[in-house]
Amino acid sequence: GIGSAMLTLLQIATYDDWTATAMPILDKHPITGLLFIGTYLMVVPFTLLPLVTAILTNHSIQTVQQDSNRRHSEQEKRWATVKEELEQILKAADTNDDGDISKEELHELWHTKKHSLREARTCLRELCSLA
Repeated sequence: GIGSAMLTLLQIATYDDWTATAMPILDKHPITGLLFIGTYLMVVPFTLLPLVTAILTNHSIQTVQQDSNRRHSEQEKRWATVKEELEQILKAADTNDDGDISKEELHELWHTKKHSLREARTCLRELCSLA
């Protein structure tokens, strides 16, 4: 039936014992068999090979693109988190809420809020590494 015909064509296309399959055809119909099998052997393997290669290459390109997008998204999330942490530290340092950090406020941050200063340095380092 159809299944054995497909298996036979697959054997010929992959050169898997194709001579054992082709010889009975060539014995019964020498000219037609030679024309069919010769054409089939010239066309099918040379069209299937580029097709399979194209599918694998396309899949690889899509996988790389998805991985790149995922890493970019993770980096943007981290950037936003670090930026928010640094903004909170700097807002806490601005004790008079004028939007600027004065020398006195910086001095206070340096001497009394050392944990905040360490966090600020860590945030700045992370921002520099993400840029």
